[in-house]
Amino acid sequence: MARIRTIKPDFWTDEKIVELSFEARLFFIGSWNFADDNGNLQRSAKKLKMQIFPADAIDCEPIIQSLLTHGLLSEYEVNGEKYLHIKGFSDHQVINRPSKTGLPTPESGSTPTPLTESSLTEGKGREGKGKDKTVGTTVVIGTPSRATDQAPTDDDLVPCDSAAWCRYFAERHGVEIDHTSVHQRAKAFPLFAAWTKAGITRRRMDEAVAKAQAEATESIAFLPAYVDRILASMAAPRASPTANARDERRRAGWAELTGSTSRQQPDAQPAEVIDGHAKLIV
Repeated sequence: MARIRTIKPDFWTDEKIVELSFEARLFFIGSWNFADDNGNLQRSAKKLKMQIFPADAIDCEPIIQSLLTHGLLSEYEVNGEKYLHIKGFSDHQVINRPSKTGLPTPESGSTPTPLTESSLTEGKGREGKGKDKTVGTTVVIGTPSRATDQAPTDDDLVPCDSAAWCRYFAERHGVEIDHTSVHQRAKAFPLFAAWTKAGITRRRMDEAVAKAQAEATESIAFLPAYVDRILASMAAPRASPTANARDERRRAGWAELTGSTSRQQPDAQPAEVIDGHAKLIV
């Protein structure tokens, strides 16, 4: 059941909020309406999408990941079911007559532990130092250590939304993407969404940017668009060196058999040349 919630004026200038994409900000506000009076929600990207963005073609899973990364949501599990908790919900919402809820709460007396980007990668490396705390049937997911041999580094992570890509280009390459510009958003944000969906890591993007800067013969007008073309060329299949070598041997054999100085082999070969090929092989 949706509920009326309030927004404080300082919400709009909060440091964590301004780092979010427009979609993530609106999603975060919308989640308040559909959370229970304890600030808890079922962890279902599809359900939340239908509640908050019913008429928009938006994938809400990357938005949830962004809010988890920024510490605005936390995730917990009860009896195998996953839930979300809105951090600081009780500090900002005044509930006069709390409604009954069918959702379980996180561990009693403990703030749910937010998931970081590193903890979203499953099945890689050894078990970290984060501790899973169990009380009854409730499990609060701890943050794994990055000190393991195979733990992913920041370079192996995929920026989860447009805000993360904007920070990446600003911090790594000194390129500021003006998110207030409709023109720049129209050019950059679809690329960012496609890169996130394709799993382009910071390391892969660094390689593409370095290649772009090395190959560019003039000033790059808009780095994201230029780099997108470089990424496409890096992913393109290359000609088989084996096939090239085989063709070269055929041309050399043709020249030797015919005594021709031309290495151009005709499309159709006479029977005696074919027989000559066979004798040469023998």
